[in-house]
Amino acid sequence: MIIKPYGLVNERMFCKFVFMKNVFLFLLTTVALTINLNAQDVITKRNGDDIEAKVLVILDSEIKYKKFNFLDGPTYTEKKSEILIIRYENGSKDIFVEEPKKEEGIAKNNFK
Repeated sequence: MIIKPYGLVNERMFCKFVFMKNVFLFLLTTVALTINLNAQDVITKRNGDDIEAKVLVILDSEIKYKKFNFLDGPTYTEKKSEILIIRYENGSKDIFVEEPKKEEGIAKNNFK
């Protein structure tokens, strides 16, 4: 028998307690780090590139953002037509549908 601050317990019970406490602290730390790593917006371009960013404003034809790893840096601008989807830090997302291109000029007649 070993006398510990928790009272009289056998050595095996004390080892299990210490092991479970360490496992709990490890899992808690892992969850906290995972939440912190996903705390940014992700912009996916039509060519497949992902940009970790903080979206500032979405205008009619463009999107302004700052890169997540340099929030004090410059503001970047992308054409809205080049963006496929934006996934926000809260889990919501905006999907941008490419509008069909309008042909300019005189319409061709298909008379036979």
